[in-house]
Amino acid sequence: MNFVSCVKWIKQGVAKREPDNVHLTEEELREIVEQKSDEEDESGKPSKPTSSDDEYDFKNYDNEDELRVSIKGIATFDADKKKKKKKKKNEKEKKRKRDDSDDSEKEDELIKEDDNLLIVGHVDDDYNTLDVYVYNENDGDMYIHHDMVLKSPALCVEWLNIPGASETSNVCAIGSMKPIVEIWDLDIINSVAPVFRLGRRKKKNPEKNYGHTDAVLSLAWNTELTHILCSGGVDNRVLMWDLDDGKVATEINSFSDKVQNLAWNPHNANFLLTGCADGVLRNYDCRVYDEFKEINLDSPIESMFWDVTNEHRCFIGTEDGQIRHLDWRKKKKPIHQFQAHSKEVTGLCVDPNHPDVLVSISTDECMKLWDTSNEYNMITMKDLKLGGLHCIDLNPDFPYLAAVGGMSEKRGKTVLKVVSLEESTKPENVSNDEFSE
Repeated sequence: MNFVSCVKWIKQGVAKREPDNVHLTEEELREIVEQKSDEEDESGKPSKPTSSDDEYDFKNYDNEDELRVSIKGIATFDADKKKKKKKKKNEKEKKRKRDDSDDSEKEDELIKEDDNLLIVGHVDDDYNTLDVYVYNENDGDMYIHHDMVLKSPALCVEWLNIPGASETSNVCAIGSMKPIVEIWDLDIINSVAPVFRLGRRKKKNPEKNYGHTDAVLSLAWNTELTHILCSGGVDNRVLMWDLDDGKVATEINSFSDKVQNLAWNPHNANFLLTGCADGVLRNYDCRVYDEFKEINLDSPIESMFWDVTNEHRCFIGTEDGQIRHLDWRKKKKPIHQFQAHSKEVTGLCVDPNHPDVLVSISTDECMKLWDTSNEYNMITMKDLKLGGLHCIDLNPDFPYLAAVGGMSEKRGKTVLKVVSLEESTKPENVSNDEFSE
């Protein structure tokens, strides 16, 4: 299966111009494997970041129980001693050749001021990666700059800035089938492990476990209260992580099913919107954690997007293909409700520069644009040739650019596109019946 599970744009000027490139020899990799194997036989209390002098707490990573990552299976070694000796003899020659090519490689790795990064969760059969694309709107370039090999498919991704960092950090949080939230540094090329992990779930010393107990389906970073990262999971819980110390600050257990969507209100950082598979939409005032408003939509919630023009309103897409425009001051009846797709609505977004145009995607293989100022009439429908559509995100510097991820049974087929919404507003002669069951 060829599948893009999640996408996230990163604004210009955040990434390092010259990312750090990790070059590990075979002997260095061997030492890491042996060191990790020894560490995994030991027990110890997880240590957390405490000092702004070492904002990522690098000095404690090797002592952190949650950071023990085995790279067996990623690196393989030849056990024949003779071959080892021969390789050592050639090491100087290899180093010389590598140095000769360093200049050209570094030039290829440079990230320009007007480049955006696009992080993409990609599943290719059993091979799971987080691909880091470089996209330049001015010259039209788009290519994979580097990637990270993941043990489990990325189900959700969120960019965030580490609190206390002296400069803007360029890291992302990943939720997967595992109950751990992984934090990866996007400015490190050839990284073999996350720089931090939120949560612990091991059979050994279970009394030290904390965090989620099942897969992490949703993530949301509070851009105003930057020390807060929320995660929602299959364990029917929302956890609010305090990034200052890497601990769970608050746990919300008001759910009867898995939490699939999270979104902080962009107008008011105190309110968190949660979408659940039980069909109930909940709006939490996080200043008082046990108080929330809820609306039962009678269908699992697949996507959400806050209205860019009104702090009380939001758009909701559900499994039955409907879109609802809701106002929390009028909970009993939606502002508008309509059948948008023949299958689940997997993504919603609104370009702030065109707040009357709502974009929706679905596993029915089409993207649609709606005029919310005119009875929610459909402006156009696009077949992106990506199969079932599963995720969408708008570029923060060019909001008319949407990255859309799809799915295909064929390997090598395109499952990711950057789409211009301005061009998409031009109507096409596409029949709605083409996408109906």
